[in-house]
Amino acid sequence: MLLLPVLLVAVLALIMGAAAPNCWAEDDGDEISFEVADVYAELNNTDGDLGFHALIDGEPWKYLKIEDPRERMILWVSSMGRLRRQGLTELFFESAEPNFEDLAPEQFFRRFPAGKYEIESRTLEGDEQESEDLFWHRMPAPPEGISVSGEAIDLDEVNCDDGPIPMVEPEENGDVIISWDEVKKSHPDIGVPNKKIEVEFYQVVVEE
Repeated sequence: MLLLPVLLVAVLALIMGAAAPNCWAEDDGDEISFEVADVYAELNNTDGDLGFHALIDGEPWKYLKIEDPRERMILWVSSMGRLRRQGLTELFFESAEPNFEDLAPEQFFRRFPAGKYEIESRTLEGDEQESEDLFWHRMPAPPEGISVSGEAIDLDEVNCDDGPIPMVEPEENGDVIISWDEVKKSHPDIGVPNKKIEVEFYQVVVEE
């Protein structure tokens, strides 16, 4: 038997139906664009919290800033000394994620409005590096019909912190197969509810 705490995370890069853009980032032709420039909200539906996340990667830079759709700067990162001469490339961060009792979803979304967020940096050569990414308020609905190697899992009855961890039997070849019903709508209560969505991909986090 296998003890398997499983965390299923819908990564919030969503295609929002026919009106969605063909790409996530818009770039001006005169600037260098980032290879990766993603800003997104992460919803923990089980614990009840939201966070602002970003993943950025590109040419080595001296400083980097992010502006929201109202052109208000929300992040400034600047390297110093030897690190400034070396340059930074990849940056990932996640904000604090207070629970909904301390920060309601409505407050979170007012704090981080939907729309285009501009990521801009200055490279070691002095060139401007810039991309824009869309930040959405449509959160995927929690997946239902979850099973692990054919064993149904009721997340309402699972507490991996305090309660017993579900025990599942791996396949004959040792594989563990996790499946769930397709999610086609946004969250019924949080963000922009009950809208048609298409989830691009999921992350499945397994802890031993």
